[in-house]
Amino acid sequence: MFSYLKLDNYAVGVPFIVSVVITSVIGLVFVRRLFRKEQIEACHQVGGTIIQVMGTLYAVTLGLIVLDAMAKFNAAESVILNESQSLLVVFELAEQFKDQGKGDAIKQLTEEYIHQVISNDWELMSQDIFNYKAHDILKELINVVKKIEPKTENEKQVLPILLQESISVWKYRVARVNQSQYGIPPIEWVMLLTGGVITIVFTYFFRIENQKVQSIMTGLFTLIIAMNLYMVLLFSEPYTGNFQASKTSLITIQGVMRGIYFDKSNKD
Repeated sequence: MFSYLKLDNYAVGVPFIVSVVITSVIGLVFVRRLFRKEQIEACHQVGGTIIQVMGTLYAVTLGLIVLDAMAKFNAAESVILNESQSLLVVFELAEQFKDQGKGDAIKQLTEEYIHQVISNDWELMSQDIFNYKAHDILKELINVVKKIEPKTENEKQVLPILLQESISVWKYRVARVNQSQYGIPPIEWVMLLTGGVITIVFTYFFRIENQKVQSIMTGLFTLIIAMNLYMVLLFSEPYTGNFQASKTSLITIQGVMRGIYFDKSNKD
C-alpha cells in the first residue's frame, strides 16, 4: 500500500516518523490555543473513561496485527530455508545419475537457478515483477528429472525423492512469490491509521499546566504508536526495503554447491 512512498527504507521511514511526532505536538499546541482551559478541563471526567476504553481497544488491535505481521515475516524466512534445503537435496542426489549424463545437467540448472534467485528475485519481487528467467530454469530442471529412466535399483529408489524435492522447490517458490504480493490489506491500514490519529487527538483534550511537559508526553505517546505501525509495515513486506527476509540460507547452499565453505571465525 505504501510501496510508492518507500517508507520501508530507513532513510525515508525514520524522518517520516519524526515528522509525525512533530505534527502531533503542533496539533496539541493548536488545540490548547483553540479551546480555553475551562473547556478542556470540563472534558476530563467523561473523556478519561472514553479514552481508557478506546485506547485499550486500539492497543489490543494493534498488538494483534503486529503479531500477525511478524508471523508472516517468520513464514517467509521459513519458506526460504525450505527452498534452499530442497535445492541442496536436488543438487546432491543428482550425483546418482551422473553416468546417464543427467546428473551434470541437473547440477548446472540448480546452480543457475539459485544464482538467479539470489541476484534478482528480491529486487524484482519488491517491484511486483515476476522473474520469468528463474521460472524457466526451474521448469527445465523438473523436465530433466522427469525424463530420467532409472536403470539400477539405487536409481529407482533415489529418483522419486529427487522428483519430489524438485517439485518442492517449485512449491516453495510459488509460496515465496505469493508472500511478496500480499501484505497487510488496505482496510487494515485504514483502520490502524484512523484509530491511531483518533487516539492521539483524544489526548489533546487533557490538560496539564506545564505545556512543555505535556508536549513531551504527547510526542512520546505518538512515537510509540508510530513505531508499532512502522513495525507492521516492515514485517508485512519481507522482500522490500532495508528490513528483508534473509538470503543467508540460499547463499550458504550456493557456497556448498561451489565448494566454498564459510568460516565466520576467520573473517577479517
